[in-house]
Amino acid sequence: MPCSPDAEAAPARLPGLPLLVAMLLLALGARPALTADAPGAGFRVESVAVRLLDDVYRLDATIDFDFSDESLEALENGVPLTVVIDMEIMRERRFLDERVGAVSARYRIRKHALSGQYVVTNEASGEAMTYQTFREMRASLGRVTDFPMIDAHAIAAEEHYLLRLRVRLDIEALPSPLRPLAYLSSLWRLSSGWSEWPLRR
Repeated sequence: MPCSPDAEAAPARLPGLPLLVAMLLLALGARPALTADAPGAGFRVESVAVRLLDDVYRLDATIDFDFSDESLEALENGVPLTVVIDMEIMRERRFLDERVGAVSARYRIRKHALSGQYVVTNEASGEAMTYQTFREMRASLGRVTDFPMIDAHAIAAEEHYLLRLRVRLDIEALPSPLRPLAYLSSLWRLSSGWSEWPLRR
C-alpha cells in the first residue's frame, strides 16, 4: 500500500456518512487527511510454484497487494474492492502461442461497518474469512496455496507450455458512481501485468 498496512494507519473512515455520499465525495476529490500516494503503488507477483497433485496442476504464489491511497480510502468508507488473479495455460507455438486453459480467482474485500473487521469472500465458493487488522488481511490475501488450475491430461508431455499470471483490481466490480473516476485515474488501475513461467508435465 505504501501507506502502512496497519489497521491504525489505514485512511480514516468518514463517520456516519452514507455510502453513496461517501463515493460522491471521493469522486469529487474531498478526501480525509492521508499520506501522499507513493509512486510504487500496485500489485506484484513475488513468487510462483506449480505442483502436480492428484492429476491437477496447482498454484502456490506470493503476491504483494500494494493498494493506492484512493482505493484504500474507498474501502475504509464502505466501498467493497474485488481483486482478481487471472491464470492462463499457453501451448508454445513457433509464431503464436495457443491458450489451452484459463481460470480466475476472485476475492471481494470489504470492511464491516460495525465491527471494523476486514472480510474477504471467495466469489467462487462463497467462503468468507474475517480479519481483525488490515495487515492480517493483506498478508493472508497475498498467500495463494494449492489453487487448482488445469487437469494434467490437458498437458501433453511432448509439448512445451507456459503459465501466464496477472493480478488486478476489478474496476468493473466497483459501484457505478466510482467507475468513471477509476477509469480516468492511474491510481485505480492496479495490475501486476502478465508474467510467464514454464510449465511442463
